[in-house]
Amino acid sequence: ATVDAGDVTRSAASANMRPSGDGAEQRMLWMGNIQAHWTNEFVKSLFLVGGLEGVGGVEVAIRRNAFRVSPDTPSVGFALVTFATREAASEALARLHDTPVPGAEGHARFLLRKHAATLQTTTETTTETERDGVSLQSQLAPLDVGEVRRRLELFGAPSDPEREREVRASGGNGALRLWLLRRLCAAHGEVSRTDARTAAIPGEPSSADVVRDGPRARVVPRVFTRADPSTTTKALPPDAVSKCLHTLRTTEWPRVSDRVAVDADGYISLSSLPNANARRRRRNAKYRNVWVAARDLLASVAGEEAASQFDGLAVTKNVRGSPHIDALDVAAQFAASLGTFSNSAAPSLINGAEDEPKKVTDDEKNTPPETRPTRGGFLCVESGPCEVVCVDTRDAVAAIDGRFVHWVDPKYEGERFSLVWYKRTTDPSAGEPPARAVHERWWDAAYWRDREARG
Repeated sequence: ATVDAGDVTRSAASANMRPSGDGAEQRMLWMGNIQAHWTNEFVKSLFLVGGLEGVGGVEVAIRRNAFRVSPDTPSVGFALVTFATREAASEALARLHDTPVPGAEGHARFLLRKHAATLQTTTETTTETERDGVSLQSQLAPLDVGEVRRRLELFGAPSDPEREREVRASGGNGALRLWLLRRLCAAHGEVSRTDARTAAIPGEPSSADVVRDGPRARVVPRVFTRADPSTTTKALPPDAVSKCLHTLRTTEWPRVSDRVAVDADGYISLSSLPNANARRRRRNAKYRNVWVAARDLLASVAGEEAASQFDGLAVTKNVRGSPHIDALDVAAQFAASLGTFSNSAAPSLINGAEDEPKKVTDDEKNTPPETRPTRGGFLCVESGPCEVVCVDTRDAVAAIDGRFVHWVDPKYEGERFSLVWYKRTTDPSAGEPPARAVHERWWDAAYWRDREARG
């Protein structure tokens, strides 16, 4: 339920700037330290002077950061510069890198390197995508680099520091992050199909590198299990569900999502933390009825005291996929889903009832039918380096920790609203360390007192 601090606002750009199968990546340079007042035309002009007039056509797309390096410096960004030929791009790199930028204020210098694939520029198509609707790489992408390295070590395929330095030198931190994630995907037995492309730029690590570099230990499967609803969710009263659904269906949802990085038809973020800015106060006032309806819904199963402990609320309409970590949370969050949605995934076993014949994987053969993943519309939470728990929150409340990677399985049809109650607080000392991804029997105070007493 966080707003991504690293969201980037992109300027309008030609379709020629998008990496594609025509080898555009080989004709593209990355240019850093783009100042706030620079335009596409100004940057383009820099490559058409100084003896480079013969490079041919140049296309520029500026991407600006949504934040400043410091309060005393203007916002900066980067540009993707595409040339007519690969040779022209190489010539510009060789002649201009680390030279003064003509006509620029201060002591600006060209910061150029060959374009390299990153998570933002690469869309993976994998067997996991076909099966689950969310690629394995997307599931792992929210992890920080340190955690990715730790898992590679755990799986017996540690990263090579020397190779990391080579990758960073050729494509920056973004390329390094992608390279590490591909290594982790390979450790789980999944290799990117992008290796089939012949347009890979020189120096860019491919998934073949992931398999070749370093020791290859046994493949570590990614295991999905369905949470036991009797111990992980508390059913909501039908009348409370009906009242909240009426509020959500009659609400005028914002035209622009409060969290653009989340794939949803609507996203509303509300907070009761003090010292809210003017925009936040207006948003809270406009959607006061949503806040009250959500609080009453939670109180119907958790009680008034528990419902009052949360200072944040995220409400979405038809959210799909979007793996993320709510890094600013200081405690576990409550989550529920409402609506008429139904599972649209391939036929599967649900509570032991087989709708249609389905090929069962080797991993599932030894899994009880009631725990086999059906997942469409479920809340998926990573509970360990190779385990994912799928929680059915429809008309029920679950307690999960948003500081673990989580997402909504996108294979559902119909209307789906989700409500997430979370806690941020302005007092860092009030935070609870993340201990478990899914909290069992969260409504049973006696159970938790006994568990804590036993350590």
